[in-house]
Amino acid sequence: LDEAVRLDEKLAEYWDEKKKRGLANDNRPVRLAAAYHNLALANRHLGNAEDAASDQEIAVDLDPTLFDRRGSPVPEAAVELPILEVWTWRDDVFGKKLSTKQARLVIVQLSNEFMATDNIRVLDYLEAELDSLRQTIPGEQRDELHVGFSGSAAVGGDMLRAAKDSIKNTELFTIVLVVLILGLVYRSPLLVAMPLVTITASLIVATCLVALLTQVGRLPGFEWWNFKVFTTTRIFIVVILFGAGTDYFLFLASRYKEELERGHSCADAVSGALASVGDALAASALTTILGLGTMFFADFGKFKNSGPAIGLCLAVTLAACVTLAPALLRAFGGAVFWPFGTPRARPQGQEDAKEPSAAGSPRLRWLWEKVAGLIVAHPGLILVGSVLLLLPLAGHGIWRGNHVTYDFLRQLPRERPSRQGAELMDRHFDIGESGPLTVVVYRPEGGFDTKEGRKRIRDLADELYIEGVQSVRSITDPLGDFPPDERTGLTNLKLWTKWLASPHPRTQEVYVAMSGPYAGDVTRLDLVTKYDPFSVEAEDVLSRVEKKLGTISQPEKSDWHGATFAFTGTTAGIRDLKLVTQSDNKRIQILVVLAVLGVLVAILRRPLICLYMIATVLFSYYVTIGATQWFFAWAYGPDFQGLDWKVPLFLFVILVAIGQDYNVYLATRVFEEQDRLGPLEGLRVAVIRTGGIITSCGVIMAGTFSSMTSGTWGQVIPEWVPFSGTIFATKGGALPGIVQLGFALSLGVMLDTFIVRPVLVPAFLALVSRRQRKVDEDTPTTPGAKPHMDRSREPTVKVTS
Repeated sequence: LDEAVRLDEKLAEYWDEKKKRGLANDNRPVRLAAAYHNLALANRHLGNAEDAASDQEIAVDLDPTLFDRRGSPVPEAAVELPILEVWTWRDDVFGKKLSTKQARLVIVQLSNEFMATDNIRVLDYLEAELDSLRQTIPGEQRDELHVGFSGSAAVGGDMLRAAKDSIKNTELFTIVLVVLILGLVYRSPLLVAMPLVTITASLIVATCLVALLTQVGRLPGFEWWNFKVFTTTRIFIVVILFGAGTDYFLFLASRYKEELERGHSCADAVSGALASVGDALAASALTTILGLGTMFFADFGKFKNSGPAIGLCLAVTLAACVTLAPALLRAFGGAVFWPFGTPRARPQGQEDAKEPSAAGSPRLRWLWEKVAGLIVAHPGLILVGSVLLLLPLAGHGIWRGNHVTYDFLRQLPRERPSRQGAELMDRHFDIGESGPLTVVVYRPEGGFDTKEGRKRIRDLADELYIEGVQSVRSITDPLGDFPPDERTGLTNLKLWTKWLASPHPRTQEVYVAMSGPYAGDVTRLDLVTKYDPFSVEAEDVLSRVEKKLGTISQPEKSDWHGATFAFTGTTAGIRDLKLVTQSDNKRIQILVVLAVLGVLVAILRRPLICLYMIATVLFSYYVTIGATQWFFAWAYGPDFQGLDWKVPLFLFVILVAIGQDYNVYLATRVFEEQDRLGPLEGLRVAVIRTGGIITSCGVIMAGTFSSMTSGTWGQVIPEWVPFSGTIFATKGGALPGIVQLGFALSLGVMLDTFIVRPVLVPAFLALVSRRQRKVDEDTPTTPGAKPHMDRSREPTVKVTS
């Protein structure tokens, strides 16, 4: 309140002077009457009656309505902000560090964490106040004044705002893309509407369940429960539910169409379709659910909570697709195919394999027949050629795939105000001022409030002037003006400032614990580095400081032997985040592979084929991460520091889990057709009959993931496109991490759709089938045993009553 009143008076004097000289406009700054009123109440409570009366008189002069509120504060006059303290250039101790000839710095210390969602509200309020301030400045002077803000809380809040903008764009374009793709695939209004109704219903139910789970910790006996939902979790829920849910519906609808072509009634067709694809749908969903569920074993909260939350939502979607979706198909019967009419039943003697694929366009049947024929005829050549073609990208992915960045500031688009504020601050102050590295020292019986203790602190501060450290602030040097080689003669004005600042109560309470059980035993040193607190260089400084402290405290005769050193601040938080997420990546990748492999073996009961399926999606992952890393290195140029730190893990989990959806659907269909037609012919028919449906599903899934990149579409869409300036514009720029992940997931799904599923998996199955047939042919028939029959060489015979 003191600081608010001082600045209010200063601003009022400044405006009055400008008004006299004819340099001010009519937008007089709003006086802070509430600050005087509340300060009067505080002084009255402290027994400062004279100051209270003076403050109250000023408050009433500024706002007469406050006369009737002498006994109560004015909470509605200001937004409640999580402010601990405010330092300005007028501060008795730290003010000299906050002023240059051209710039002033105000430090607002918040109680919020770096990525607290409440920081969004704080930034919105701050921007509104700054905009109001700019309106009080006359025309040309307004352009000359640059006001910005930055710091860890500002960067965290801007990241959350960028993620919030991305969520809006993603939800909108996900629905638009799904509708467009479904319209192209089915060209039937009801078959477009039904999956949207099913997925929307499951999305509502699933998000409500997730919201309820966050409240379990409030129940008696469940205080240990700590389930949370993060901002970006909703993006994954929306895109995965719409992508996977549409796929499940397409699988069901395509089999429903096949059953109608076989002459079944609508009721029997729905029942037969659900019986035929139910296991495949459950298996496909289970691989993804368990894969995401393994993220529960992560240490990092965002991973630990997001994976199970997405998996739960997907389970709800699966339940809707095997209950609500069949009910809708049954309710509308053959009308779902309007305006093209109900599929006609085939003649009874006609071979299934020569009919067009129920899920694909008959015009593309020749393509799948050609692909299937080539795979059956030349599986080895096609397999080796495909792998060799993609091997360079896979090698790049293995080499550079884990080259990620944790630089939150540089990950923000240049349009975001916190990044602009950091660049503005860097021109006038040390960039390290925005986030000093704080070392907290606990030494039993430290005596830091004594003369001997202060000497130890001074010696320790001198030791910490290592490479990359600009200044060290402590109880003995609050402004960090005296490195070990600084001249300290009596003519040095900085020395006089230091003598006045060190015993100041403000300095005491900041740098030494003065009360409580740790009084005198805990001190603090603030290290201002030469680098951006989010940068790799700042992290390297932290490592050197940590090593230096270890060297100092190791000797038993050292004053610091047995002392505990802890680090806090932006750089320390980023370093810890890096360590915990790198550990999580290794653990979760192993668990995901084991979980998905377990599901495949349990369902398919063919361990060799299951291992190969895992190998294909791992290969696809490395190709994808390599291509993504190469693309963004080219797109960003010199500014590219690596992929966002979240990309590798989320890409691995989602790609390995979802990539098996199509493999499971193909494999189950292959085994079904092989039982009916023989190994090679069954494989050929399965590839033909699943080609269209799996391609459609893959395109839809890739389309939903591509909506995560919608924040950048405005940069490439021409201005002449209607509404391009409003629909495709993202306020403040898109968050690169979400764009990178959307690009990588789209690319990975397309690789699975057009390379892994139609080429790599069928080619391997063809080799296995050839090998098995050769073994069967070479094995002599034992007496009483039935000889193996390759039904691919026999005509199909249908027996009807």
